[in-house]
Amino acid sequence: MTLAAVAALALLAASPDGDCPRGRCQRSHGGRAASSSSYDYAFFEFAPVTGAGMTAACACGAVTGAKGEAVTFTRASSAVCSKGGLSTGIANGDLVTCSSNQPRVMSGGTGALGLLMESTSTNSTLRSQELENAAWTLSNTGSSNPTVTANHGVAPDGTTTAERIQVPSTTTTNVSQISQTGGCPTGTQALSFYIKSLSGAQQIDLYATDGCVQCAFSDASWTRCSTITSTGSAPTFGNIGAAACGSGSRGAIDALIWGVQCEARAFPSSYIATAGTTVARAAETAQVSLSLANATGSMAASLVPLGATSLCGASSDCGILALSAAGPSYRQLLYFAHGTFLAAFASSVAGIATRSWVPAEGVQSRLVGWWNASNVAVLVNAAETTGAAGTYSASTLLEIGGYNATRAPNSVVKQVCVDSSATRCR
Repeated sequence: MTLAAVAALALLAASPDGDCPRGRCQRSHGGRAASSSSYDYAFFEFAPVTGAGMTAACACGAVTGAKGEAVTFTRASSAVCSKGGLSTGIANGDLVTCSSNQPRVMSGGTGALGLLMESTSTNSTLRSQELENAAWTLSNTGSSNPTVTANHGVAPDGTTTAERIQVPSTTTTNVSQISQTGGCPTGTQALSFYIKSLSGAQQIDLYATDGCVQCAFSDASWTRCSTITSTGSAPTFGNIGAAACGSGSRGAIDALIWGVQCEARAFPSSYIATAGTTVARAAETAQVSLSLANATGSMAASLVPLGATSLCGASSDCGILALSAAGPSYRQLLYFAHGTFLAAFASSVAGIATRSWVPAEGVQSRLVGWWNASNVAVLVNAAETTGAAGTYSASTLLEIGGYNATRAPNSVVKQVCVDSSATRCR
């Protein structure tokens, strides 16, 4: 049994319901969780609470279904995985780069391990780890420029590439900042970076065209600060106590900073390192061949979103689980669109059930769809909405975290369940 499995089973023993949907975990008569080998798995499960089929966090190795089923994973670029949280509690060495076509196994900072599934994104900020480079401008109004010291400390990826920034204190009308002209795309964008104090608790301003955010951080661990803007802007940060960030004095900053990123989306995605040009991360897919009649059934997944409000990045909708036949011709589909979680059945969407759901960054939710001859239904964290029955046909392929080989939900996907019973995955 793996260490992940031992830890998961201990969690189940301490909390009878644990992460198991409606107590589907098989247990001994003594109330303890059964061993992984005797766990009562559904027809197909992936990233279960036992950890069966998963690697250690950020091991970048192949994964399988809970019973050893092959999972085909693709991504045409490298991508960064996090052993720690999404935006807080990040330690030196927590970030690991997985090569192309290597899955990113992580928890998202809560619960069991799952698979991070993201859509494509591009970091438009150049020299993302080199603030001493001429690509960056150090400037001030009524103060003095920040000081940057290259490669001063250990970064979240374990390399000695974190820059030291020293920003003087400012009064209500003064500015001392670091910026990069053209370092953000036009339209809605997310600006982010990792920062860690060199002495106690501090704050830093992140400025974009239509707003300013103050981000608090400490010397205990790395924090990923971020802000969202609806119009293009140069990535700018430091002490910006003038009108742009609201009048107010600012204390001096002495910190390590690393991994500046500005991308065209409404929340930060995983970090993409750049040098002299912009860099794109490719979309990823995870698929499993299976055979399911689909006259009745249920499917479910737990998600830990990277961002709040939406899952879908630049797309209007995105898939969570999709059962299909060759083509693809979708049979059953759990997806998110325009603030609504939906279960749709048949390519013509003859049967559909919907429920409003607002994702929250780093907060795990359980999403379920089930169907029979009379109804289809969706559940969000056990709250259910029922719709009229659809047309059911056999499926031969399951897509995890997407559909049509695109439209990933930008979340850690875990505890996936697919079964011919309408109640099994609820």
